[in-house]
Amino acid sequence: IYSRETRMEITSSFETVILTYRHDLHKLQRCLQSIIQNGLGHNTEPVHIVVNDHEPCMVEIKYFIPHDPRFRVWHYTELDEWTRPKFWCKESRDWSNLLDWHSQQWFKLAASKIVSSEWYLLIDSDIVLQKPIRHTDMFRDNRACYKQIPIDFTNLTHVTQLSNAYSHWNDTINDQKYFMSDHTPFIMHTKTVKEMLPKIDQNLFHPLNDKLTLEFFLW
Repeated sequence: IYSRETRMEITSSFETVILTYRHDLHKLQRCLQSIIQNGLGHNTEPVHIVVNDHEPCMVEIKYFIPHDPRFRVWHYTELDEWTRPKFWCKESRDWSNLLDWHSQQWFKLAASKIVSSEWYLLIDSDIVLQKPIRHTDMFRDNRACYKQIPIDFTNLTHVTQLSNAYSHWNDTINDQKYFMSDHTPFIMHTKTVKEMLPKIDQNLFHPLNDKLTLEFFLW
């Protein structure tokens, strides 16, 4: 997904995707206000807000979206199905799919279906911009940037767990000085994500699966 391998022909615009749910709506509002205040990209690209929650949240969210033509709200059902086991939802009074951290990760990838730009920026709804994010911040030499974190004694166990997702990296873990952060923001290559999504089994998104391995596998 990262452009360490994938180059851009030109510095194209990127759209933004934000996943949110009912209990994060106040955080989402601060996030969107910070985008208006500080600026994002060319300040013209769409900002897609995907609601990883049940239908009643679509009514509430309209009170938290500042007026800006860039902001577009989607319910997760408009992106893809979520086939996890169902539970009784008191709010909607019917049997509903369980929406949680795992569905959030899935719809970060499924969001590639609604993006029209070559790349898209993934951020969480609890992120607040403290300065503008421009294309020059996200790309170097026509390659997308990602965050590197030094490997030290405080995170060695965490890094070792992440490395288990890739056997070829396991063999060289002792030679690594940095590892790739597993926290947003991320720049995603839209075409690559679209091609990857059908190859991923939703059964992998199960609470019994190791979260660290899953998270690193996704990104």
